Amino acid sequence: MNSLNKKILFLLCILFLLKSCKEKQRACWDIMLCVEDARTAVRKSGNVLPADGIIHLKERIFFLSYFDRKTIKIIDKYVEVNCNCDVIYFGDKDPSVKNKIEFPNFK
Repeated sequence: MNSLNKKILFLLCILFLLKSCKEKQRACWDIMLCVEDARTAVRKSGNVLPADGIIHLKERIFFLSYFDRKTIKIIDKYVEVNCNCDVIYFGDKDPSVKNKIEFPNFK
């Protein structure tokens, strides 16, 4: 192969790889598939998540309410997941409320 053909082939390969990477970034899973992943995670931890124990709040944020068998208490947690249903936040505060400034109520 001459050098021009090699360069064209190289550029075509790069363009193909860039296109496939962009498609993978855009291809997010259906957010409701994450619900079953959350149920499985709670079940594997030995706890009980009732049928209505997970609520989709917005975008990729869920609210979980489940029974913890170790502490014998109801646990409420917020969960934020990425496109692939990987947990990126698990905690007590709503992750959608970031840097919110609260002003005192003056009367």
